[in-house]
Amino acid sequence: MYIYQGEPTGKKGRPKMYDCKVNAYSFNMNYFTKKFSDKEMKIYSANVYCKAFKRDIKLAVAIFYKDSKELLWFLLIS
Repeated sequence: MYIYQGEPTGKKGRPKMYDCKVNAYSFNMNYFTKKFSDKEMKIYSANVYCKAFKRDIKLAVAIFYKDSKELLWFLLIS
C-alpha cells in the first residue's frame, strides 16, 4: 500500500496512514521518484507498506526500453 503523504484532516480519530493499494500493472507515479535514467533503462523508487512483511519497504521499478518502446520491467524490493 502507498504511504499517505497528505496533511492531517483535523477530524477526530486516528490519522490516515495508507492511501491505496499498489497495482503491479499500473503504478501511481505521484509516489515514485526517478533514480536513474538512460536511453535503455529507467529506475523509479518509492517507500510503500507491505502487509505480508508488516513493515515499510523500498520498492524499485526497473523499466527496460528497446527502440524507444517498453520492453519489460522488474519489481525489486528491499
